[in-house]
Amino acid sequence: MEVNFWKGDSNYPAWITAEIRLIPEEDSTLCEFPRIYITYWDDNPEVRLTIGDNDDLDLGLYYVGKDKEEAKKIFHELMNFLKDIEGHRVNEDTFFDYRTTEDHISSFFPDLSCPRHWEFDH
Repeated sequence: MEVNFWKGDSNYPAWITAEIRLIPEEDSTLCEFPRIYITYWDDNPEVRLTIGDNDDLDLGLYYVGKDKEEAKKIFHELMNFLKDIEGHRVNEDTFFDYRTTEDHISSFFPDLSCPRHWEFDH
């Protein structure tokens, strides 16, 4: 797992990301470094979980905390999720499986008992 941190400045808030490689490129239709990562911003109660590559995929799901402290806990739980799947072969069909929840989110994404929404669902 790769973790990056920006301490923030007067123009941008502090943030932290954690990222893992998701699927070996030779086994995937995803291009150039398929990965899953999470991002926490110090000025926002939302934590973003993203599946992406360096080409055309950027599937973002937001977990919404009540405040920054809950967002930190969400980030911690999503880091545990990344640790759980790191090193496993994950078939990209699981991101779009038919067992969706009432909020139309694939069962692949952990349910942390907080509101969630797709990046473009507001």
